[in-house]
Amino acid sequence: MDARTHHLVTVGFGVDGKDTQWSNTGTIEFFKGGTVTKLSEKTLNGTESTYTVKNTKLSARKMQSDLYDMVVAGKAMDIKHRHVLQRKSKKRNQASNPIPSECPWEWMLGDWTVERSDGTSARINWTKPRKDADFLYGTWVDPDGGVQNELISWQSDRGHLVANAHGPKGSFVAVDLSHVERHRMSGTISKRDMEGNITNGVVMIERISPNESRSRVITADGNAFTEVFRAVEK
Repeated sequence: MDARTHHLVTVGFGVDGKDTQWSNTGTIEFFKGGTVTKLSEKTLNGTESTYTVKNTKLSARKMQSDLYDMVVAGKAMDIKHRHVLQRKSKKRNQASNPIPSECPWEWMLGDWTVERSDGTSARINWTKPRKDADFLYGTWVDPDGGVQNELISWQSDRGHLVANAHGPKGSFVAVDLSHVERHRMSGTISKRDMEGNITNGVVMIERISPNESRSRVITADGNAFTEVFRAVEK
């Protein structure tokens, strides 16, 4: 709920195809039997669009979704889409995909550096408190001496890898990675810097080699930055 307009607000992020990354914001209005969502969207290459999605409940297990009023790069599009969504029946006692009890991501341990596309950097140390632990302690040190302390843990009940880091003057970073594989992860990120600026977005992390990983963050306003993590040679 937006405190200023008192409208229900939605924020979305995603990737179409291989590399068309986008983010959108919108307002939601309710009517009897459904919702109308008006969205403003921007891709990483700067293309802006607006459109409306109307969802109407047809029955307990069926919903109709209409897309219309689409404007792309300032040009009105004569496009309308209608989809009927049907909820699938789940057989009794049908097993879902099991969540692994241990984190599938290959932990990055020891001393690392990170260099970001905005010119900032840091040194990081990640350690396991014991061999069978499925969580890490992290320490991030900025060039100016600022320190953030981090806890990363595998939540085996829902299959998420979660990281929370806290620094001076109320600064923090919270990451919730909902898609976790051995060499690839993605999820959401929220952060607040020491000046009180808040950033929300999505993050994708990929292991390039045993000594290098890369991440890309797309923020709610459509901006993006990248990070390169490299293991420190001993």
